[in-house]
Amino acid sequence: MLDLVVRGGLVVDGSGLPAYRADVGVHDGRIVRVGTVDTDGTVGTGTEAACTVDATGRVVIPGLIDIHTHFDAQLSWDATATPMLEHGVTTVVTGNCSLSLAPLRADQRGRMSRMFGQIEQLPQALFEDGVDWSWETFAEWIAVRERSLGINLAPLVGHSALRMYVMGDDAHERAATPREIAEMQGELARALAAGAVGLSVSCVDIDETGKPVPSRLAAPEEIDALAETLGAASAMLQMVPEYWDATALCQRIDELAELSIRYQIPTTFSPLLDQTPGLVDTVLAHLDAISSTGGRIYAQVQPRGIDVNFMLSEWNFALYRCSGWSQVLRMSDRDDQLGAYGDPEIRSRLIASAYPSDDPVRREQLDTAYVSAVGDRSLSSLIGRNLADIARERGVTPAEAMIDVAVADGLETRFTKPPSSNCDPQTMGRMLGHPAVLIGASDAGAHVRGFSTYGDTAVVLGELVRDRAMFSLEHAVKRMTSDLAAAWNLPDRGLLRPGYKADITVFDPATIDRGVEVDVADMPTGCRRYLRGSVGVDATIVNGCVAWTAHGGYTTHRAGQIASRRVA
Repeated sequence: MLDLVVRGGLVVDGSGLPAYRADVGVHDGRIVRVGTVDTDGTVGTGTEAACTVDATGRVVIPGLIDIHTHFDAQLSWDATATPMLEHGVTTVVTGNCSLSLAPLRADQRGRMSRMFGQIEQLPQALFEDGVDWSWETFAEWIAVRERSLGINLAPLVGHSALRMYVMGDDAHERAATPREIAEMQGELARALAAGAVGLSVSCVDIDETGKPVPSRLAAPEEIDALAETLGAASAMLQMVPEYWDATALCQRIDELAELSIRYQIPTTFSPLLDQTPGLVDTVLAHLDAISSTGGRIYAQVQPRGIDVNFMLSEWNFALYRCSGWSQVLRMSDRDDQLGAYGDPEIRSRLIASAYPSDDPVRREQLDTAYVSAVGDRSLSSLIGRNLADIARERGVTPAEAMIDVAVADGLETRFTKPPSSNCDPQTMGRMLGHPAVLIGASDAGAHVRGFSTYGDTAVVLGELVRDRAMFSLEHAVKRMTSDLAAAWNLPDRGLLRPGYKADITVFDPATIDRGVEVDVADMPTGCRRYLRGSVGVDATIVNGCVAWTAHGGYTTHRAGQIASRRVA
């Protein structure tokens, strides 16, 4: 007896082969047939299927995979990692950028939470009131998550968390001793056995005090030893390198290549952005050269420009590097912030820092930033206008206009900086078409008030495939399914083939789109985030269970699994 039939769709099976019309039959969480299923919903048994999804006029593909997310905390209160199922994503990789919630001792939770807040822009209230802290080891965290999981999870071990677990406070201060390195190897091996898909390290991030995160203090021999442990499981090593500098980035690629060859592991770095002229072509050429040596190195690319939302009442990536701003942005009292912005001396320093006369790039970014939302309706005429125009009209600088507008609005104004990278179609085509580039690294679950991180898959299937004809549908689906499953060693996923896990997405190729961004308060203690639902995705199926549909929303099925673990 079949549990589910997806009937009458155009199947793009993830292999890259041409699409074909077929039904997909599912039993016990796995695909058992791709072809013609009898009209009674059977394959010769004469018994009706329990559930049918009508895919007439739709495309049926393997569930999409997102390899760079930060749902580590959100899964505590939201087993479905909203809104990923709405975008056809059935598997998410967490624990990126050296940050994970395990292994972690009880007295280290606050420190890790603050690092998540600094690097991933997640409010502390989410960790204090939303995370069900009841573990220390990675295996214990996995066991808690498996009790209720509505999406497949492929978790990385965060190197900063691993160092803290073994070294305590010293993880923030020094390199590890040989004994501590051996202890880290043991903990990593246990995490991999429990279902971790690899290890993530960071070469660039800072914590809430402005100091390097623990991962950055590791000596080369520590990374080498941990890579050796990864080799026993053919597990992934993920790195956040100096992505803005081509020379430094290529040096990191060389380091990854050495580790990949020595221990026969896949490696990946994130992100690859066309931030400076020539960077992308330099890096892609270097990846080509490395591939001839046998090193497996993948770049992670977001298939869209990254716009930055910010408010002058919240810590944000738009201004925190500007001298003096972090102190004001981190004030917990709104009246104190308003007082600071009104203080002539402080205001003068902030304006000079945000709009420096000797930095044309920063000035241009502030010139083009625009008002995207206001709290006071009397200011609604400013929505959509950029700061340069508002400043010109008022006879002030854009930095002054920004502060004036925000103060008049009680600091409720949202500003948006337009994308400054990954905007050129030709460069994007070269990046996304390269075999060493992994597509599907949204950063979702992080930057809840900063970046728009949802719907990358719809950008590929809608804008790049349908509207620009940059890739064939079959090629794009392969890049976001079976290619990712193979690179990350996710067994039995990424293809619509008999025997594979029944992760299935059904969508309308004529309408698929990212959807509209909305400001919602759907997180613990009413914390707000900017969220995008989907347009054009009809149904998302996780391990044979319908998890979400466009007409019915989320179901009660919690069929998610640890995707890096082979489950019978």
